[in-house]
Amino acid sequence: MKTNELKQIFSAFENQRTNQLPDTLGEPSGQKLEQTYLSVTATNHTSSTYTFSSCGSTSMEALKHILHKYINTIDTTHFTIRGLKLDFILSANPYENFSTAEEAEGEKLPFKRGTDGLAFGNDLAYVLLPEEVRGHDVLPKKVLSLDAAVNALNEQVSTPALVKEDLQHLPFFRIRRSSYYVDPSSTVKLRNGLYVHRSINADQLRKAIEWTNRFYFQNIVKKDGSFIYTYDPALRIEVDDYNMLRHAGTAYSMLETYEITGTDEVFYNAERALEFLAGSTAPVETKDGEGAVLLDEGYRKLGGNGLAMVALAKYTELTNDDRYLPLMRKLGRWIIDTMDEEGKFTIHKQRHTTGEVREFESLYYPGEAMLGLLRLQAVETAEDTQWKDAAAKASRYIIHVRDKDVTKDTVEHDHWQLYALNDLHKFEEDPIFQKQAYFIANAIMSTQMINEAKHPSWIGGFTVPRLPPEPTSTACRSEGLSACWELATRTGDDAYAKRLLASVQASVRFQLQFQLRPGSIVHYKDPLLTLGAVQRTFASPELRIDYTQHNISSFCALYQMLNRTKF
Repeated sequence: MKTNELKQIFSAFENQRTNQLPDTLGEPSGQKLEQTYLSVTATNHTSSTYTFSSCGSTSMEALKHILHKYINTIDTTHFTIRGLKLDFILSANPYENFSTAEEAEGEKLPFKRGTDGLAFGNDLAYVLLPEEVRGHDVLPKKVLSLDAAVNALNEQVSTPALVKEDLQHLPFFRIRRSSYYVDPSSTVKLRNGLYVHRSINADQLRKAIEWTNRFYFQNIVKKDGSFIYTYDPALRIEVDDYNMLRHAGTAYSMLETYEITGTDEVFYNAERALEFLAGSTAPVETKDGEGAVLLDEGYRKLGGNGLAMVALAKYTELTNDDRYLPLMRKLGRWIIDTMDEEGKFTIHKQRHTTGEVREFESLYYPGEAMLGLLRLQAVETAEDTQWKDAAAKASRYIIHVRDKDVTKDTVEHDHWQLYALNDLHKFEEDPIFQKQAYFIANAIMSTQMINEAKHPSWIGGFTVPRLPPEPTSTACRSEGLSACWELATRTGDDAYAKRLLASVQASVRFQLQFQLRPGSIVHYKDPLLTLGAVQRTFASPELRIDYTQHNISSFCALYQMLNRTKF
């Protein structure tokens, strides 16, 4: 569908004038049905959403039917349209093992979340888009609930009030659709309800960062400084769970966005999150004096101390306020206290009340701890290099002992270690640090789908840890490659830096489709809590703070790269 056609359609709905519709309207490509089935959803992006469905021999006929329903239903004195989403039904495949919906109720059905919708009746009289199926839990664990389907359909303006019996004897279908979104400032072709980004530049990244700043980051911090940790925007459910490492990482990413945009509200929220973080620490004794640990559900965690220092050091760097410097030193002392003579961190997880050391070891905690020490070193006011020295010792242990036998196929794609290696090289230009960073970066890039993938939407993602690729695991790799890019650029390795930049651009372009924009939240009831966030996967709209944390950090990194690059 053409941009001017979409703008004319929006104008016709905005002004409730059928004569403002375009003169002609093309049929959706890929349509396999004899008639055109169309659902149109109007939203004010705050509290109200209205969905209308109809069919016709052409797209224009179906659209006119819907516009007439809209004009006869909507009172514009109480509803101002801000966006319009059009969903054309391309295919409808019956569930062959069941002749009616009643036979299938309670049965597990083949269904692709985020892609498939449902329709009831041979004339597809009742249509539920994928977002509506998810938002009303019509297929919990892929098991059909007709009660939930009725509730979902009854929220549609154009559907007469239904009861369960109205659906029971109807055949039902799995549908696929083609979607468009239009508002006064944009027209977008959606893919499975998500935005498609065919190119990427600094301006687009700035807008992506601002979406997160203006909405998600301004609404996820609670009064006590903790975050709304996990939220399902479709079901409007907040999950009762928490992780202080991700809390620290999210506060850090908020400060990264503030560094670019200068949004005071986000800085204020980050300050409250840091106060909560500082209040979640506890004093401990170390061989070098008083230390401190960040507590996470009663445990001391090596990575927790590291990421706490990363976040607090960023605050110190941006403000020149050294209020957290004494705490960072205490956190650093405990990290150093866990190291043996070789440079190995001997404690990854320890029960705070008893001192019991768990057998658990994380491949990522050492990188987080090293980065925390190095970020403390960068803001340290005393003439003391112990933080850098400890990080260098730990890094050499990883390179020469822990990972001495790993290969390109077995090395961990550790973005925290890449961050640390870049920072460490600023203090000590030992070639072994750059060599290790390149080794990890090459391993990461060898798994990237650049030109070919099973699905076009996978391009830019990585074949590990699983397929389909997911935005957050991709973002972590983007972060690491961005840190390696800085190292390569600083040392004048322009050819390698150019290769790294191309890889990060491809991965961030993949990631951007998961960031929720106005067209992808039309069916959600809490736009302020969803806009700018990054959802979990293609199929799951779940929002957890670290999903947005890692993605926004990689957006910020690429934005800085594009503004600095000379290629």
